[in-house]
Amino acid sequence: MPSKRYIQQAQDSFFGHYLYDQLIPKNHFYRKLNEIINWDRFTKALIEYYEGDDEYGRPPYDPALVLKMLFVSYLYNLSERQTNIYVNENVPAKYFVDLAIDKIAPDHSTFTYFKKRLIRNVNLDVFKKYVG
Repeated sequence: MPSKRYIQQAQDSFFGHYLYDQLIPKNHFYRKLNEIINWDRFTKALIEYYEGDDEYGRPPYDPALVLKMLFVSYLYNLSERQTNIYVNENVPAKYFVDLAIDKIAPDHSTFTYFKKRLIRNVNLDVFKKYVG
């Protein structure tokens, strides 16, 4: 069975965590949010709803990254396009969604496809076991 693969957006870029450690205070809201919520469990729950289960075809974005971006969108009442701009221009937001400092956020259309996939395939009960 092939291993899981995603579009490489993670913080393991040339700059690593060094810049984030220098720029974002330890008590920043986004740091605390990442400590409180285990976002990886959402990846495991949602990836099965991707066509090919991310094992073949074009590599998808990590579902946790997209979910975090939608959370930011909800938190600040931003449109999908505004969220894309916000994350690309805001270093703490980039840290929160696990983007490398030198990477760009997924396009706004990624959010549309992600939400349609969830509406079409996911019963909200799947989240109840992860929340609470």
